[in-house]
Amino acid sequence: MDFNTLLDAYQERIDAAIGAYFEARLKAARDYHPLIEKVYSQLRAYLMRKGKRLMSVSTLLTYEGYTGKVDGKALKACVAIELYRHGILVHDDMVDADETRRGEPAMHKIFDENIALFAGNILNSLAFEVISELEPRAAQSLLQDYQYVNESQILDYDFEGRVPSVKEWGVMASKRAASVFRATMLTGAILAGADKAEQEKLEKAAVHIGTAFDIQDDIIGLYEQTNNDVDRKKKPLHIAYAYELDGGFAQAYAKGDVKDIRKKVRQCGALEAAKKDSKQHAKEAINYIDSTKMSQKAKGFYLSFINYIVESLDWYK
Repeated sequence: MDFNTLLDAYQERIDAAIGAYFEARLKAARDYHPLIEKVYSQLRAYLMRKGKRLMSVSTLLTYEGYTGKVDGKALKACVAIELYRHGILVHDDMVDADETRRGEPAMHKIFDENIALFAGNILNSLAFEVISELEPRAAQSLLQDYQYVNESQILDYDFEGRVPSVKEWGVMASKRAASVFRATMLTGAILAGADKAEQEKLEKAAVHIGTAFDIQDDIIGLYEQTNNDVDRKKKPLHIAYAYELDGGFAQAYAKGDVKDIRKKVRQCGALEAAKKDSKQHAKEAINYIDSTKMSQKAKGFYLSFINYIVESLDWYK
């Protein structure tokens, strides 16, 4: 089954679980202070913005893939993952100076950067509270992923001021989107009671899925979007490759002409090199997913998503 079909099938139930969770939180906030009630109200709206719920559906389907059911535990885990993911996004928008998120104001534009910083912290603390109530081992795993994603973000930010080697970019990427997929997949597996061998397969799959996705997403960013990445001097893999393959690329990148940068990334072979790496990570991910004991439905979800990543790379020649 196509991964988009499964995302659509579960989105309504996850949205309902998030709404119910915030009802109780809003009452406590209302009893505390009007400003805190406003913050929680905006956080609820932030989580309820239109989106595919890719991360929480990943958790749900991994859980279902081992247990054969979707129950209250699975939906509560989805709430935790959405809280966690959006806490990261609040902080990402601040660091990247993005003014919008899914077509609406970023949290630091609704309030200010100080309140947004605290609001993101609240979301992460709530995520850890929810997951701890379900399974301490899952909470420990999620905390490790939170450490990983922050470490990778430090490197990603550092790269704005210098050019990483292709190898160093890979080191950074191993904990960026990879850690988010690791969080979603292992949360579902741990709560489902999957054994250590299965968890290790999923962890390896997550690293490859996340890295393949990172490369693909960055390529789309260069060729499809208005490209704040160039303005901020971001250094995705195709840019790291361009610096290594084209001695004159540094001068072109410094000028910030997006059309010229796109042209040079193509001409020097950096685009094809990055695409090749993404496809190799996708191939490794497929092998690990295939080797698990998850249901065919759960495997199909991941395989469909991975194939989408690979197919979309060929949109850019």
